[in-house]
Amino acid sequence: VDDRYLLTGDILDGQMDLDILNVRRTDSGPYCCRVDVDGLFNDKKVIMNLRVVKDEPPHIIYEIRMRRPVQENIYTLD
Repeated sequence: VDDRYLLTGDILDGQMDLDILNVRRTDSGPYCCRVDVDGLFNDKKVIMNLRVVKDEPPHIIYEIRMRRPVQENIYTLD
């Protein structure tokens, strides 16, 4: 219903992504993925909770992903 939400990927391969353009804190909340499978009560459903938080500097995100200790007082100069 909103142009900010896009489904991308290959549905026949079972790989789909939900892209949210210009994400806002109000986009936080539960999102449900339901796959229709033939037969009674065979549908697959997964509910994921999205939490939108304030942007962090790229070096902190990298350090979190790499599970390394974060160094403080790192600055980027343009």
